[in-house]
This record gives sequence, structure tokens and C-alpha cells, in this order.
Amino acid sequence: MADYTNFRLALASFGRKQVKDAKNRLKRNKKGDGALYKSVKYDVQGNFNLRPQVVFKMDGYGAFVDTGVKGTGERFKNKRPLRS
Repeated sequence: MADYTNFRLALASFGRKQVKDAKNRLKRNKKGDGALYKSVKYDVQGNFNLRPQVVFKMDGYGAFVDTGVKGTGERFKNKRPLRS
């Protein structure tokens, strides 16, 4: 059986960079001190012979913050559709 240590390390490195970038964006938007900031995480999952993946996790309202929703009656800051 092959050893996929380097592959797993590469996926973990990608996950760390994406989480770091997401947290930097939250800090830049003055949202870097709350529960959402602390909830952004990643996990390397899957069978490395078939379908490895990096799964990103955050609190449920993170998708709203990502699209620019500020509250009721506000318009989207950008035109991207909301993704879960």
C-alpha cells in the first residue's frame, strides 16, 4: 500500500492557507474578534486512494457574512448568490 503522507501534507497546507486568508478577511472587515472568526476550520477527509477532500467549516451565518448581508432590508454588497 502506498504512503500518501506528502499528499496529506499538501492538502493540510492548502486548508491552513485558506483558513488564514478567511480570517484575515474577517479582521480586515472588523469582524475578527467574534465567534465566526473562531469557528473557521478545515479538515482533511477521505480515502486517499479514491477521493480525498478538504472540508471547510464555520458557523452557519458565515455564508451571509461572506455575501455581504448586514441585516434585514439591506442589499447584497456583491452580486454572488448565497451558497451553503
